[in-house]
Amino acid sequence: MSDEIRIIEAGGNWVVRTGGAVIAESRRAREILMPGQPPQMVMPREDVAMSLFEERGDVLTCPVRGRARWLDLHTSARVIEKAAWIWEGETLPELAGMVGFDPERLNIEQLSTI
Repeated sequence: MSDEIRIIEAGGNWVVRTGGAVIAESRRAREILMPGQPPQMVMPREDVAMSLFEERGDVLTCPVRGRARWLDLHTSARVIEKAAWIWEGETLPELAGMVGFDPERLNIEQLSTI
């Protein structure tokens, strides 16, 4: 792993919501910590309602974290473009299949610390 990045267990139970609807919940959430950037929450795809997401076809590329595919979130009320992304893990294998969420478009909260 790069010296510029750390991936740590977030601890507890985390949930991601939009408009009150839960779209992800995990006790296996991780935080990606990089200097000068806010922590980024990621969860295993198995803990995310992936049926609500659609791949956009465009790719996010980071020299440290690698490539991720952008995801649009489809709710009953609207489509939230680029609401999340899924890491491919070619640079950091521990990120493979982990889904990241845009905190400006979705609500991410810790339900419990246990």
